[in-house]
This record gives sequence, structure tokens and C-alpha cells, in this order.
Amino acid sequence: MTRSVIGAINANDNLGSDGNCWLKPLGQSLFSPCQARGFTLPELLVVVIILAILTTLGMNIGSGYLKRQQLEGATRRLILGLEQGRDAARRQGAACALQLTAAGSASGWAQPASSNPDPCPVASLPLMESTGWPGQAELQFAHNFSGPVIFTANGLVNSGGTAVLAIAGTDLVRCVVVSAVVGVMRAGSYAGAITQSPSASSCKPDSRL
Repeated sequence: MTRSVIGAINANDNLGSDGNCWLKPLGQSLFSPCQARGFTLPELLVVVIILAILTTLGMNIGSGYLKRQQLEGATRRLILGLEQGRDAARRQGAACALQLTAAGSASGWAQPASSNPDPCPVASLPLMESTGWPGQAELQFAHNFSGPVIFTANGLVNSGGTAVLAIAGTDLVRCVVVSAVVGVMRAGSYAGAITQSPSASSCKPDSRL
């Protein structure tokens, strides 16, 4: 009788004020009434909700970063096409031309239909690289070049204009100002809305580019 009472007291010593176990006695059987308490359904729901919120935030941040990188890449390819045209004209020692098309994500450098002067012997260069992923960001692109960009035999540019680029999902708008003779005069951030006739004065220098 005494041993039974002592055993009951020892078992109850491991119970908190709420009746839950806080200490498992040494050598206690797995089938003992005093066992570690598991998670309740409300607690599990709270954990699931927190994980869902963190996952959503991570996806939004990752998506914004990816779109920004795509925009920066399109800007660099815009400048690269200009440099390729200049190099091609210098190599062949004769003037040549490239056409800058504005057609959303299909925008880019291409050979013009006219042959005066001859097209630059370079491959077409789209501004957006095709990733093949579903839901790829759509490029917003506009420029005010009056026609094909003409490069002289010594690599100078005979025509100028302003181009602006943006991608939905990021508030960054990039711009490139091309001046006649000099080439790329300014590349930076555009402080205005994208229109069919961008303004060179709205293209502000940006050291991050």
C-alpha cells in the first residue's frame, strides 16, 4: 500500500499545474501516463501560416530580383549592339547600318531592309534572352530613332536618339542616350513615363549600371 502511494506521488511530481508532463522520470515506460505533449491543431496551423507567409515573401523578392536582372541585361545588350555596329564598320572600312526595333520582348538590333548603306555584317541581337520559362517578363521598350542607326567607316555614329526600357514588376526604368558622332553619351535611369518619343533630358546618370 505504501509503495503504491509513493509511486503515485512520484508520478504526479512530474506534472505541471496544467496537468502536462514537464519531466520524464528515468526509466519510465513508453506507455506511462506521463508522456511528452505533442503539438495541438491550432499550433500546427499557426506554423503552417507563418511558413506560407515567409514563402510568399521569398518568392516576391526573388521574382523582383530576377526581373531587375533581366532589365539590366536588356540594357547591356542594347549598348552591346551599338558597339558591334561600330566595330563592324571599322573592320570593313565602310559605312553600315543596323535597325533598332521596338516590339516588346522581341525588340532588338536587326539588319535593316534598306541597302543604303549596307547592313552591318553582324547577327541580330534581341534585347531579351529567351529563357523558355512560363510567364517570362514582358519588356516595355520605346525609342525615338528616326531610322536605321548608321555607323561610319571610322566607327562613328551618324544618327542619335533615346531609348527607354522597363519590365513590369519593378519600378526601375533604364535609358540609353545615343548622340551622333560620339555614340553612347549617357546610360542611366529614366525619370518619366515610357512614351513613343522619350526625352534625353529625363535620362539621369546611374552609377549602378
